[in-house]
Amino acid sequence: MTSLLFTLALSLSPSIGERIYHDAPAYLSDSSITISTSINGLGRVTAEARVALTDIKEGRGMSKSSWRMSFVSPGDTLSVNVSHGNSDFGDILDHRFTLLSVSRGGNLLSEEEVGGFATGPSGYNTISAELDMNGILTVSGGSRKKEIVANIPLDSPLRPDEVSLSIIGNGTVPLFCCELGVMPDFVASSSWTMDALIERFRSSSDSAEGFWKYLDRENDPEYARMGGRYVIATVRNTAGGYDIVYVDGAQTMAEHWRSMMLKGRLVPTIFANHYDLEWIDSTFDTIVEDIHADIVDEAILSLSFPLLKTTVRYSKMPVL
Repeated sequence: MTSLLFTLALSLSPSIGERIYHDAPAYLSDSSITISTSINGLGRVTAEARVALTDIKEGRGMSKSSWRMSFVSPGDTLSVNVSHGNSDFGDILDHRFTLLSVSRGGNLLSEEEVGGFATGPSGYNTISAELDMNGILTVSGGSRKKEIVANIPLDSPLRPDEVSLSIIGNGTVPLFCCELGVMPDFVASSSWTMDALIERFRSSSDSAEGFWKYLDRENDPEYARMGGRYVIATVRNTAGGYDIVYVDGAQTMAEHWRSMMLKGRLVPTIFANHYDLEWIDSTFDTIVEDIHADIVDEAILSLSFPLLKTTVRYSKMPVL
């Protein structure tokens, strides 16, 4: 049974955004395939490919066959290159090696021999490259398991429109995919300030509006675990429901959550004080199905996640 992270509700995966797969297997001969990464609010791209070169040969120096994975934007390209060679072909001390290099705009940023890679023809290798919009590139890879092989800070961020996989020579690609992460500010932005909320609540006659603090919970730890005890606010929106605004108390991913970010919405139903719930979890994924909320006696806000055997209650706070 999967254990899910629970922070001001629930975290359904360790990542945010969308995973996109290219059709596979692909057979390339001096050619490339691409995946588009052009989305609003892009905050991170993780590209992964598994490749077998079918025509690499032992010989003096580097093989003519190689492959690379590139983050591409107009006028800028960041590439992770994988090639193989012999150290001293014909010598008793000769050994096969894998050379991994990273370049940007044709300028070499990093180059080193790496272990754990298959160096013969039709040997499969995997490269995973994560690029965040703060300008950090992390590369891991290997044949049987992935290990971090490079961690490179960039002089300036790069926001790619696509990721390409290119093979010089001939090769088989059983896997090529990208996972797109969205910036928290894009997912959870709101126009509220604390002063504006306080002023509104002081004059509001709507009992569903106000500040709420964590009260208690019922949950099965096999399905969800607490990530903090939170303060939130509910405020009527233009759609006739209520925005849920995060105020304080995050522990898991606390560095990403800032006061006044949007945490979800209460959507009215035909039943009094019962709402369909929309929720932005701790990793900024949005949950909209099979969850609901209730306000009891104008004092208790209850958020229910039945499939995860979890209910969290919040108590109404006075407005100072």
